[in-house]
Amino acid sequence: MTDFTSILICTRNRSTSLRSTLRSVEAACADRMTEVVVVDNGSTDETREVVLEAKKYMRSVRYVREELPGLGHARNRAVRESAGKLILFTDDDVEVPRTWIADMTAPILSGQYDAVAGGIKLADELVPSWLEPGLRARLASTEPGYDQPLQFIGANFSFHRRVLDRVPFFDPELGPGALGGADDTLFGRQLTVAGFKIAFRPDTLVTHHFDAARLSREAWLRDAKVRGESSAYLIHHWHHSVISWPRLKILRKRLQLMLYRLCNRRGNGAAEAELAALQYIHMLRFLLKIEGLARNYEREGLVKLRGVLPDLRDIDDGART
Repeated sequence: MTDFTSILICTRNRSTSLRSTLRSVEAACADRMTEVVVVDNGSTDETREVVLEAKKYMRSVRYVREELPGLGHARNRAVRESAGKLILFTDDDVEVPRTWIADMTAPILSGQYDAVAGGIKLADELVPSWLEPGLRARLASTEPGYDQPLQFIGANFSFHRRVLDRVPFFDPELGPGALGGADDTLFGRQLTVAGFKIAFRPDTLVTHHFDAARLSREAWLRDAKVRGESSAYLIHHWHHSVISWPRLKILRKRLQLMLYRLCNRRGNGAAEAELAALQYIHMLRFLLKIEGLARNYEREGLVKLRGVLPDLRDIDDGART
């Protein structure tokens, strides 16, 4: 592997925002040894054309198509396609600052850290006045105002390739296209368990230009379900935890939720208190659904034992451009 940074972007049907992301990445790449690998996870829009267009102004950008659906499969394919010793992930709906690559790799290059978790801010023009801190966090914001632990978030994290010797892949059963979330969360937790040192750089911010449709009540309710079920997966398969009296807790939380909704009518919106209650209910329901399944990991394990495993077959060169 060579001494440069591989910038990895997984995408699906976001050609317009991807174009802006690539422009900002190109500015950050100026005078730096980098490659950019864009993995298209089954897009039906102009994603391929956008990447080919970027080849006209970017030194080293490649298009790869991954047909297996799910962000986990796309991330694993991106890592396998990359050649750099440093790996830097971002998303297809963010813009990165000019100093992004230097800021996200310096702690690793210093030899003091193995990985870096950066920060995310929401694009100002997309944030309505009623968006409380808890809801901002659900849109991946790491800005001050909500008590949440710093963690790996897919839009802005980096690591040295050596970590893959211990934590070799992302779990394809998590993330968009599968359960919907926590693929990046699990990867970060596994790095911590493996003893790797993670630098948290909340001041190294990328700007998230999220889809405004995510502000609808229906989208918030889907988010609560995704987070609840993804959390249940981690609780059962990775933590090996057991929650006692789940049905009773569901009943009690549903009663609390009904009372809350009677007293706090939100129209077409949602509140963090309501979503947190729903998330908890979905978590318990999903735990009941999977409680009899064999666990996919040893307790807080680094390598998946069963379930949907990543496809590590030889890569088809015909899928590259």
